[in-house]
Amino acid sequence: MASLPVVGPCSQLPPKKPSQRSEGDVVSSPRRVAQPTPTVEKLLYDRKTAAYVLSISLRALDYKVAAGEIKTRRIGGKVLFTARELKRFAATDHPQPIARRAA
Repeated sequence: MASLPVVGPCSQLPPKKPSQRSEGDVVSSPRRVAQPTPTVEKLLYDRKTAAYVLSISLRALDYKVAAGEIKTRRIGGKVLFTARELKRFAATDHPQPIARRAA
């Protein structure tokens, strides 16, 4: 089976033989395998991320918050949503369309 050609500036240079290497040459060592990093679930989400997680628009999220269907937490001036609250809302049925405010 033929190997694919290497493209790039180093592809023009023939590989050095062990006898041609000087002391300063870097010899590649076996690569380290990256260990999987543990994933940490976020506890609090901002409005934009909460809307994305629920697959609804920001406006729909605001309507749900105003209607009391989704509870929020405030830290300073930020409105945040707990992961538990988003899961609770996602696990229930919502047959009614999103109610719009009267103009």
